[in-house]
Amino acid sequence: MISTLKQIWGIDRIRQVLIAAILASFLGPLFFYPVGHLIWHSQARLASHEASGDIVFAGARDDLTDPEFPHRREQLANSLRALDAAGARKIYIDLLFNQPSDPAADKSLHDAIADLGDKVYFVRRKVTGLAGATEFHDSVSAVMGQAHTVPNDRFINFTGNTWSMPIGFQTEKEIELSFPASMAEINSRSTRDIEIIYSFDPATIPNLELSSIDFKRKQSASDASIDALNLDRKIVVIGNSSQLSDSVANIPGQVDLPSTYVSIYAAETLKAGFKDRFGTIPTFIFYFIALLTIVSICLNEQVRRLSYLALCLSAPLLVFLFAQFGIRANLSWSLALLMVFGMLRLRDRWQSKFALTDAASKLPTFRALERLLDRKNPDEAIVVAKIHRLDEVLSTLPEALHADYILRITDRLRVVDKKLEIYTSGDRYLAWLTPEANMGDLDQHLKGLRGLFAQPLLVGNTAVDVGITFGVDRTRSIKGRQRVALALTATEQTNEAYRPVQIAEEVSETDRLWNISLQSKIDAALSKGEIYVVFQPQISLHDGSMVGAEALVRWDDPLRGSISPAYFIEQCEMAGRMEHLTRHVLMEAVAGFISLGTRTPEPALSVNLSATLLHDPNILNIVDEVLDETGFDPRRLVLEITETSKITDAATALALITQFKSRGIRISLDDFGIGSASLETFLQFPFDELKIDRLFISAMQQSSKAQAIVKKILAMGEEARITVIAEGIEDEQTLKILGSFGLHIAQGYAISYPLRIDDLLQFQGLSDSRARVL
Repeated sequence: MISTLKQIWGIDRIRQVLIAAILASFLGPLFFYPVGHLIWHSQARLASHEASGDIVFAGARDDLTDPEFPHRREQLANSLRALDAAGARKIYIDLLFNQPSDPAADKSLHDAIADLGDKVYFVRRKVTGLAGATEFHDSVSAVMGQAHTVPNDRFINFTGNTWSMPIGFQTEKEIELSFPASMAEINSRSTRDIEIIYSFDPATIPNLELSSIDFKRKQSASDASIDALNLDRKIVVIGNSSQLSDSVANIPGQVDLPSTYVSIYAAETLKAGFKDRFGTIPTFIFYFIALLTIVSICLNEQVRRLSYLALCLSAPLLVFLFAQFGIRANLSWSLALLMVFGMLRLRDRWQSKFALTDAASKLPTFRALERLLDRKNPDEAIVVAKIHRLDEVLSTLPEALHADYILRITDRLRVVDKKLEIYTSGDRYLAWLTPEANMGDLDQHLKGLRGLFAQPLLVGNTAVDVGITFGVDRTRSIKGRQRVALALTATEQTNEAYRPVQIAEEVSETDRLWNISLQSKIDAALSKGEIYVVFQPQISLHDGSMVGAEALVRWDDPLRGSISPAYFIEQCEMAGRMEHLTRHVLMEAVAGFISLGTRTPEPALSVNLSATLLHDPNILNIVDEVLDETGFDPRRLVLEITETSKITDAATALALITQFKSRGIRISLDDFGIGSASLETFLQFPFDELKIDRLFISAMQQSSKAQAIVKKILAMGEEARITVIAEGIEDEQTLKILGSFGLHIAQGYAISYPLRIDDLLQFQGLSDSRARVL
């Protein structure tokens, strides 16, 4: 028994569910109490029910209790007689006459109340004194006489609403029904609270203006307001109207209603027979069991995440469904459970990301490999092995055997060198360093290792086939993280069928000598203005106006001439200089766009962002600093993510993209349709825009297949509400074809070559003129 419990406790997710349940049982009542009230507030606005119509509110525009105006008391006496004559079964007076007035006026009201006998009830109000003592205040006997009274207590909490009222109050002899319970005419007597349901439509609660009621006119059958309401056998509640500022109350979705309405809502809740609430404990147990089931049964990570999402979405669904049936949903403890569990899982993932040793397999992590490379920069190649179909295997094996499966793979990789240090990414990648200098020999060695996996591994009692491919990187003089990223990139280019090993290309000796001092050359070129920005306009095919421009970087070296951006950007990535280059390009592009002045609509600025920068949160600081220094509107900035295959940490990249979007910056997927800029990437990240690669655009006139692909991309963008831009348009005929397909924004040589900022300003003026003509 004890060993079984230890095994259960040893499973991370189950242990985290149990810890979350324990913490939630404390946090729920302490810190999530306000959350429950916010949920109730939402529920009141999610459903609408009709009131019974048996309770009628009669509002007084003037303060009838003011002793300085005795004639108002005489008017109230006349109104009481008129209501009685109209057939009212009960009349509640929710007014406190705490001072006598003119004796004749008080006697007039007193006599009217006495004549109505058991029909009239005065509301006694509970008041808390300065010392904290509570007592009920009655109207003076000169007015009330021997009329019945009912107690009332209305507590307003921090939300400004009253959520519950007592059914009864304990006296020395018995439990006395409260004002709402008396109006609802319930038989049971209890001191428990009514959980008020505020989903009754205020328009279905009958009301009339008390000043319109006159006994003398009723006698002559001229009081149409009473006749229209049909007060026969109904309950009438007299209270101050909302025109008296000290007699108003707020309910969810309504402000400044007469305070008497709160008691009427409580009475209607009792009359409708709504269940008070669905208890805290049952919902907590439901979510606890559901969460425990998910972590125990769902071994596939994707299925498990979808189950987490479904469980979280069930909370608002329950709130909505309960609202339709008038049931208070008390999910505070359940939300505490989900939140604490989520925090524990995030903490676990964060620790795994930065840990130097993998908790499950005890292997050193890629983080440890990066530190080793940064510290020693060993003259060895990096080999990264990719384990194919890992999720499928892990979803089949018991969780206790997951680490054993990885370790058996590493044992087979160590067949030649038993002391080989193998690093893990925590999922499908393993890596190690090899001193093998000859790439041909290394290629044969890795293919030989792959042959060892032709025989399945025995994990537990299950024979498991292993698919494995290898990527190799031998670059020098760059950060360890970039070296690992480049090895991963090579690995992603592999295929079990026809490319099991991919070795990164070596640069020429001339380029190697150039690259040795590349960092200083880039810095010098930036300071001398040899690296600069040009802008290629993006126009609207609707009216020809310039709606944006893409900032493109150029390098004119005095010795080597114009250097291809593809080349020197790749070298910057390898040399770890992309942050510096990106800061320069972004600052120059933004400054240039600001010089365009203010126009309506303001064109968007697109700047390329290398995917290699999406592993480091510092890129967020760089963008923020440029925007803060220049005051440029982030809503006009579009970051085009290039070479998405170089994203080494999808979770970090997603977090950074989400941070960019929260600032109003839009994110674009560049070169869509080729390489890693695929549908999978489009689905994985929250892009606002995609750019159709020039490969498809340039082939449109010769290939119906290319036209079909472009049409589908445009349709997909329309359906997903994503902006689609076609780039690389080099002739008018292609532009016309794209316009007939419904393309909105175009870019390419057919429109304009990349321009310096002064030329862009002139282009913008011409495009604006053309737009005005159109």
